[in-house]
Amino acid sequence: FSQILLDEIIPLFTHGCLGFNSQEIGMLLAVGGVSILLVSFITSRITARFGKINSYTTTGILSILVGFLIPLAAYVHASSKRAAVVLMIVSVPIIRSLQVVGFTSIMVLVNNSVPVSELGRVNGLGQALAAAARGVGPVLGGSLWSMSLGLAEKGDETATSLCPSRADGAVVIPFVARAILLAMVVAIGCMMPASLEVSPTTEDGEGGGAGGEGGGDGPRE
Repeated sequence: FSQILLDEIIPLFTHGCLGFNSQEIGMLLAVGGVSILLVSFITSRITARFGKINSYTTTGILSILVGFLIPLAAYVHASSKRAAVVLMIVSVPIIRSLQVVGFTSIMVLVNNSVPVSELGRVNGLGQALAAAARGVGPVLGGSLWSMSLGLAEKGDETATSLCPSRADGAVVIPFVARAILLAMVVAIGCMMPASLEVSPTTEDGEGGGAGGEGGGDGPRE
Protein backbone atom coordinates (compact mmCIF):
# COMPACT_ATOMS: atom_id res chain seq x y z
CA PHE A 1 0.00 0.00 0.00
CA SER A 2 2.76 2.43 0.93
CA GLN A 3 4.56 1.66 -2.32
CA ILE A 4 1.43 2.33 -4.37
CA LEU A 5 1.06 5.63 -2.51
CA LEU A 6 4.64 6.49 -3.46
CA ASP A 7 4.00 5.53 -7.08
CA GLU A 8 1.34 8.23 -7.18
CA ILE A 9 3.50 10.88 -5.51
CA ILE A 10 6.75 10.46 -7.47
CA PRO A 11 5.45 11.79 -10.83
CA LEU A 12 3.71 14.70 -9.09
CA PHE A 13 6.82 15.50 -7.08
CA THR A 14 9.36 15.23 -9.88
CA HIS A 15 7.28 17.32 -12.26
CA GLY A 16 6.08 19.94 -9.79
CA CYS A 17 9.17 20.37 -7.61
CA LEU A 18 12.05 19.29 -9.85
CA GLY A 19 10.76 20.33 -13.24
CA PHE A 20 11.01 16.88 -14.84
CA ASN A 21 9.20 16.45 -18.14
CA SER A 22 7.28 13.30 -19.03
CA GLN A 23 10.29 11.72 -20.75
CA GLU A 24 12.54 12.28 -17.73
CA ILE A 25 9.89 10.88 -15.37
CA GLY A 26 9.55 7.84 -17.62
CA MET A 27 13.31 7.27 -17.63
CA LEU A 28 13.41 7.50 -13.83
CA LEU A 29 10.63 4.96 -13.46
CA ALA A 30 12.32 2.73 -16.04
CA VAL A 31 15.52 2.70 -14.00
CA GLY A 32 13.43 1.63 -11.01
CA GLY A 33 11.90 -1.14 -13.10
CA VAL A 34 15.33 -2.45 -14.11
CA SER A 35 16.36 -2.59 -10.46
CA ILE A 36 13.28 -4.70 -9.70
CA LEU A 37 14.28 -7.17 -12.41
CA LEU A 38 17.88 -7.43 -11.24
CA VAL A 39 17.11 -7.83 -7.53
CA SER A 40 14.48 -10.49 -8.23
CA PHE A 41 17.30 -12.85 -9.21
CA ILE A 42 18.96 -12.67 -5.78
CA THR A 43 15.94 -12.19 -3.53
CA SER A 44 15.75 -15.87 -2.58
CA ARG A 45 19.40 -15.81 -1.52
CA ILE A 46 18.83 -12.71 0.60
CA THR A 47 15.84 -14.19 2.41
CA ALA A 48 17.66 -17.50 2.90
CA ARG A 49 20.71 -15.74 4.31
CA PHE A 50 19.01 -13.28 6.66
CA GLY A 51 15.64 -14.93 7.25
CA LYS A 52 12.27 -13.88 5.93
CA ILE A 53 11.15 -11.93 9.00
CA ASN A 54 14.45 -10.04 9.26
CA SER A 55 14.36 -9.33 5.53
CA TYR A 56 10.83 -8.02 5.81
CA THR A 57 11.44 -5.72 8.77
CA THR A 58 14.84 -4.52 7.62
CA THR A 59 13.64 -3.58 4.15
CA GLY A 60 10.79 -1.66 5.76
CA ILE A 61 13.17 0.34 7.95
CA LEU A 62 15.56 1.04 5.09
CA SER A 63 12.68 2.06 2.84
CA ILE A 64 11.59 4.63 5.43
CA LEU A 65 15.07 6.14 5.57
CA VAL A 66 15.72 6.12 1.83
CA GLY A 67 12.23 7.50 1.18
CA PHE A 68 13.18 10.80 2.80
CA LEU A 69 15.90 11.31 0.19
CA ILE A 70 13.12 12.08 -2.29
CA PRO A 71 11.77 15.25 -0.59
CA LEU A 72 15.38 16.19 0.20
CA ALA A 73 15.84 16.56 -3.55
CA ALA A 74 13.37 19.46 -3.49
CA TYR A 75 15.60 21.36 -1.06
CA VAL A 76 18.78 20.52 -2.97
CA HIS A 77 17.23 21.48 -6.30
CA ALA A 78 17.32 25.18 -5.44
CA SER A 79 21.12 25.16 -5.46
CA SER A 80 21.96 22.23 -7.71
CA LYS A 81 19.57 20.53 -10.11
CA ARG A 82 22.19 17.88 -10.88
CA ALA A 83 22.42 16.90 -7.20
CA ALA A 84 18.62 16.62 -7.05
CA VAL A 85 18.61 14.35 -10.10
CA VAL A 86 21.31 12.16 -8.56
CA LEU A 87 19.26 11.82 -5.37
CA MET A 88 16.28 10.64 -7.37
CA ILE A 89 18.30 8.22 -9.50
CA VAL A 90 19.80 6.71 -6.34
CA SER A 91 16.71 6.64 -4.11
CA VAL A 92 14.06 5.30 -6.52
CA PRO A 93 15.95 2.13 -7.58
CA ILE A 94 16.92 1.41 -3.97
CA ILE A 95 13.31 1.72 -2.84
CA ARG A 96 12.18 -0.52 -5.68
CA SER A 97 14.78 -3.13 -4.76
CA LEU A 98 13.74 -3.07 -1.11
CA GLN A 99 10.15 -3.44 -2.24
CA VAL A 100 10.95 -6.69 -4.08
CA VAL A 101 12.65 -8.27 -1.07
CA GLY A 102 9.98 -7.09 1.36
CA PHE A 103 7.06 -8.20 -0.81
CA THR A 104 8.59 -11.61 -1.46
CA SER A 105 9.29 -12.10 2.24
CA ILE A 106 5.76 -11.22 3.36
CA MET A 107 4.17 -13.45 0.72
CA VAL A 108 6.22 -16.42 1.92
CA LEU A 109 5.43 -15.61 5.55
CA VAL A 110 1.71 -15.43 4.77
CA ASN A 111 1.87 -18.82 3.05
CA ASN A 112 3.75 -20.25 6.03
CA SER A 113 1.12 -18.99 8.46
CA VAL A 114 -1.70 -21.26 7.29
CA PRO A 115 -2.17 -24.99 6.61
CA VAL A 116 -1.72 -26.16 3.03
CA SER A 117 -5.46 -26.72 2.72
CA GLU A 118 -6.10 -22.98 3.32
CA LEU A 119 -3.44 -21.59 0.97
CA GLY A 120 -5.84 -20.96 -1.91
CA ARG A 121 -8.31 -19.08 0.27
CA VAL A 122 -5.60 -16.99 1.95
CA ASN A 123 -3.86 -16.13 -1.31
CA GLY A 124 -7.20 -15.14 -2.82
CA LEU A 125 -7.93 -12.86 0.11
CA GLY A 126 -4.44 -11.40 -0.14
CA GLN A 127 -4.89 -10.60 -3.83
CA ALA A 128 -8.26 -9.01 -3.11
CA LEU A 129 -6.73 -6.76 -0.46
CA ALA A 130 -3.84 -5.91 -2.79
CA ALA A 131 -6.36 -4.90 -5.46
CA ALA A 132 -8.14 -2.69 -2.94
CA ALA A 133 -4.82 -1.07 -2.03
CA ARG A 134 -4.15 -0.36 -5.71
CA GLY A 135 -7.41 1.56 -5.78
CA VAL A 136 -7.07 3.43 -2.49
CA GLY A 137 -3.31 4.14 -2.69
CA PRO A 138 -3.42 6.59 -5.61
CA VAL A 139 -6.42 8.37 -4.10
CA LEU A 140 -4.65 8.80 -0.77
CA GLY A 141 -1.39 9.83 -2.42
CA GLY A 142 -3.08 12.44 -4.58
CA SER A 143 -5.11 13.73 -1.63
CA LEU A 144 -2.00 14.13 0.53
CA TRP A 145 -0.25 16.01 -2.26
CA SER A 146 -3.23 18.32 -2.75
CA MET A 147 -3.41 18.94 0.99
CA SER A 148 0.28 19.82 1.04
CA LEU A 149 -0.20 22.26 -1.80
CA GLY A 150 -3.02 23.95 0.12
CA LEU A 151 -0.83 24.64 3.14
CA ALA A 152 1.34 27.22 1.36
CA GLU A 153 1.11 30.69 2.87
CA LYS A 154 0.80 33.84 0.80
CA GLY A 155 4.16 35.24 -0.17
CA ASP A 156 5.98 31.93 0.32
CA GLU A 157 8.51 31.92 -2.51
CA THR A 158 9.39 28.25 -1.97
CA ALA A 159 5.89 27.13 -2.93
CA THR A 160 4.31 27.00 -6.39
CA SER A 161 0.99 25.84 -7.78
CA LEU A 162 2.59 22.43 -8.42
CA CYS A 163 5.01 22.07 -5.50
CA PRO A 164 4.24 22.38 -1.77
CA SER A 165 6.17 24.79 0.41
CA ARG A 166 9.72 23.86 1.36
CA ALA A 167 9.91 26.62 3.97
CA ASP A 168 7.33 25.10 6.32
CA GLY A 169 8.05 21.48 5.37
CA ALA A 170 4.74 20.86 3.61
CA VAL A 171 6.54 19.06 0.79
CA VAL A 172 7.57 16.36 3.27
CA ILE A 173 4.02 15.59 4.52
CA PRO A 174 3.19 12.82 1.99
CA PHE A 175 6.48 11.10 2.73
CA VAL A 176 5.91 11.31 6.47
CA ALA A 177 2.52 9.65 5.98
CA ARG A 178 4.21 6.88 4.00
CA ALA A 179 6.84 6.47 6.72
CA ILE A 180 4.12 6.10 9.37
CA LEU A 181 2.45 3.34 7.35
CA LEU A 182 5.76 1.54 6.91
CA ALA A 183 6.57 1.92 10.62
CA MET A 184 3.31 0.15 11.44
CA VAL A 185 4.25 -2.63 9.03
CA VAL A 186 7.68 -2.99 10.62
CA ALA A 187 6.12 -3.15 14.10
CA ILE A 188 3.85 -5.98 12.96
CA GLY A 189 6.82 -7.77 11.43
CA CYS A 190 8.75 -7.57 14.71
CA MET A 191 5.89 -9.39 16.46
CA MET A 192 5.85 -12.31 14.03
CA PRO A 193 6.83 -15.68 15.58
CA ALA A 194 9.98 -17.37 14.35
CA SER A 195 7.90 -20.45 13.46
CA LEU A 196 6.75 -18.63 10.30
CA GLU A 197 10.22 -19.05 8.86
CA VAL A 198 9.37 -22.71 8.16
CA SER A 199 6.70 -23.90 5.77
CA PRO A 200 3.95 -26.11 7.28
CA THR A 201 4.61 -28.66 4.53
CA THR A 202 8.23 -28.89 5.65
CA GLU A 203 7.22 -29.44 9.26
CA ASP A 204 4.68 -32.08 8.24
CA GLY A 205 7.24 -33.83 6.10
CA GLU A 206 9.76 -33.96 8.93
CA GLY A 207 7.10 -35.19 11.32
CA GLY A 208 5.99 -37.86 8.88
CA GLY A 209 9.57 -38.99 8.41
CA ALA A 210 10.12 -39.33 12.13
CA GLY A 211 6.86 -41.19 12.55
CA GLY A 212 7.77 -43.53 9.71
CA GLU A 213 11.07 -44.38 11.30
CA GLY A 214 9.38 -44.92 14.64
CA GLY A 215 6.87 -47.26 13.04
CA GLY A 216 9.70 -49.19 11.43
CA ASP A 217 11.52 -49.66 14.74
CA GLY A 218 8.43 -51.05 16.48
CA PRO A 219 8.20 -54.39 14.64
CA ARG A 220 11.93 -55.01 15.02
CA GLU A 221 11.58 -54.90 18.76
